[in-house]
Amino acid sequence: MDIARRLGIFQPVLFGSTYERKVKNLFGSALLAYWPLWENSGSTAHDISGNDQDGSYSGVALGEQGIGDGHTCPFFDGASGYCNVYSTDLRDAFNGSEGTAMIWAKPGVGALTDGAAHDFVRLQVDTANRVCIQKTATHNNFALWWEGADALEIVSLTVSTYVWHHFAITWSKSADQVKVYVDGAQSGSTQTGLNTWTGNLALAILGASSSAPAFPWNGWLAHALLLDRAASAMEVAKCATV
Repeated sequence: MDIARRLGIFQPVLFGSTYERKVKNLFGSALLAYWPLWENSGSTAHDISGNDQDGSYSGVALGEQGIGDGHTCPFFDGASGYCNVYSTDLRDAFNGSEGTAMIWAKPGVGALTDGAAHDFVRLQVDTANRVCIQKTATHNNFALWWEGADALEIVSLTVSTYVWHHFAITWSKSADQVKVYVDGAQSGSTQTGLNTWTGNLALAILGASSSAPAFPWNGWLAHALLLDRAASAMEVAKCATV
């Protein structure tokens, strides 16, 4: 079973995914974790990076229509659903100083204008050191941020369509840059003046900001991944196409 998972063939449904092969060819050993979120049943969100960083679904509907890559995805109901991807292995591997988080997201009906905040990626040591991708309480507004030692590097952007969108945030303390992308293009200006990330990862959640769940996502998610380096603009653009 472990050998099959490392080869990316844990389930028969994993065969023939051109998107999966593209991601692995682009990033190779830089992949810390890659959760396609394409399970049709069960409670495990399998990591196919080869690092066995499996997550656990709670309160989500599996087997929904995905991004068009021939696979399914989960629906998060904006109330009780989330996917906990935290593990001690991920904690030890995660690089708060150099990295990338990417994910596909499709808002549920009314989610863009319901006046509520909905997180769909939260990686956090504490409230002073964290990475977040969130639809804010403002209509059609999204915020992606990296925060180190209470220095917030944030970009806000507008999304007003109920279709699949690709979100990415890259951070590099050595280059003093945080960049945000939506649908393969950089959004907003490059953020600089990064403080030093402090502490070990204590929380890693997809579809909410905590396992309570708080600020739960209303909509669909697919192909979440983490890197141990900042992806280039070209790499992000390639990941934003099916």
